[in-house]
Amino acid sequence: MGKMERGALLVCVVAVATAVAWATWPPHTSSVRDVGGNAPGRRLPEERPPSMAVAVKPSGPHAKFAAAPQRTLRDLFRGATDYAAFAKSVRADAGAGRPDAQFYLAQALKYCKQNLGRFFIVPGGRTRTLNEAQVRWATRPAGYQQEIVDVYNRCRAFLESPGLAASLNEWPQWLDKSAAGAYPLAEMEKALVSGDADVLSTGHQSERDRDLALKAVQGRDPDPQILWQMSNFVHQGDDPQQSLLTGAWQLLACERGYDCSAQAE
Repeated sequence: MGKMERGALLVCVVAVATAVAWATWPPHTSSVRDVGGNAPGRRLPEERPPSMAVAVKPSGPHAKFAAAPQRTLRDLFRGATDYAAFAKSVRADAGAGRPDAQFYLAQALKYCKQNLGRFFIVPGGRTRTLNEAQVRWATRPAGYQQEIVDVYNRCRAFLESPGLAASLNEWPQWLDKSAAGAYPLAEMEKALVSGDADVLSTGHQSERDRDLALKAVQGRDPDPQILWQMSNFVHQGDDPQQSLLTGAWQLLACERGYDCSAQAE
């Protein structure tokens, strides 16, 4: 397929997917998501760098001639091994009204809130040690065991400090602030979260949820992560027609740069 034909295909895909989203979206009857906001079996989002970036000063004899490399907020979040420290590092910018900082602060707090609840916090307030959690799920695959270790490493500061743990409940407010600031990644995440809540209370997604999801994808040059998340939003189980719609959004995300390789997270 030639380059022009592929471009025409992408335009058709997004137009058809958007139109079908309104015309054929049936009521959403079930939506159980994992700790990252994705339903079981869905791929975790690969985030693209937001606007905020941190300059890293070059060194060496030719430093003054070198362009300073930059680490984006997305890079800092994905590379963080301590989410409490990461949250502390971006809280001032989030409080100052930066929508990107608000979004990634919400992501860090949400991850620890939901994952600690999965593995380490027992009803009644007691907490498990890392060893206890590993024994509890000892029969699970190696990848599941690694997830337990990752959660412990990233979130143990919240587990060990009641004061810090209380801040985990703030993640919805930070997400709301970021979405209110028209940050597209936050708008899509808000649509997913709100859609799930509506499904639990009414059995289907509201027009408000759909409007927010479509607003996120209809911006100029939408982030590939948003396109992939749209496939999560319209996911309707095993319905053949909706499977085609889900696949169309996934194809568009892959074509626009989303990491769809076998090695992707």
